[in-house]
Amino acid sequence: MLRNSVGGTRFSDQLKIKNGPHNLLSRYFEKAENAAAQRGVYLELGTVDELIEVNRQNLDTWHPMTTSFDPRYCHLDARNSFAIIGRDHRGDVVATQGARFLDWSDTDFVTEATTLRFFYDNPNRDKAQGEGCFVTAPQTTAITGRLMHSGGIWYRSDFRGFKLAEIIPRTARAYAYTTWNIDQAFGITTMENVAKNFHLRVGYREVAGRVTMRRSPTYPDGDLELILCRLSKIDLIDDLFGFLADFDTQVQTEVFGRRA
Repeated sequence: MLRNSVGGTRFSDQLKIKNGPHNLLSRYFEKAENAAAQRGVYLELGTVDELIEVNRQNLDTWHPMTTSFDPRYCHLDARNSFAIIGRDHRGDVVATQGARFLDWSDTDFVTEATTLRFFYDNPNRDKAQGEGCFVTAPQTTAITGRLMHSGGIWYRSDFRGFKLAEIIPRTARAYAYTTWNIDQAFGITTMENVAKNFHLRVGYREVAGRVTMRRSPTYPDGDLELILCRLSKIDLIDDLFGFLADFDTQVQTEVFGRRA
């Protein structure tokens, strides 16, 4: 059994392929993990509690974690959430990615977001004063069924520029797919990231709508305009095939100094 350089069991030794095409997923996980290791990042499966702690320790370069990934406000455990933690050769955390399973078979993103149930199990008790969420664009009602919510993405500054954003978010979606048999994956990002096509780099295919957060604990100073992105199960599988065919696992020297 291959071990990572910090002595822990590597990510692929922690997972079981339960759903989806076994050959595709096993080849994807092997290539993605090797690509991260080529960049000095060793992946492991973690919990949202670990994700929250890493966030707390790095608030100088990272906004506070959204309440949708905070166990103080949402019931999150190993059955409905996970984190992918990337460590350097010393064992220090240098990259993170969170994932949450949502069974919205009888509801949709618009309903859950605008009622704040997406952010809190008990919005009436826990929401901040004046907090609200407003959603525009009809595609947001199509976000329904068995879903993965992606978030908690962070890269330490000295590990940006190595295409980790093309590796770790895909790995989280692939793991969510095989574990939860999801219908779709979605994430919320800034308008700046969409303008730079960052959502395409991490694998999303569709901009589904605009989300306005008002006085949220993560961004308490007024309104924040965000973009909702999604990826269907069919497109998720196609994206993994594309990664296998096109992604260069080797690190090019010219990537130093660029963003993740």
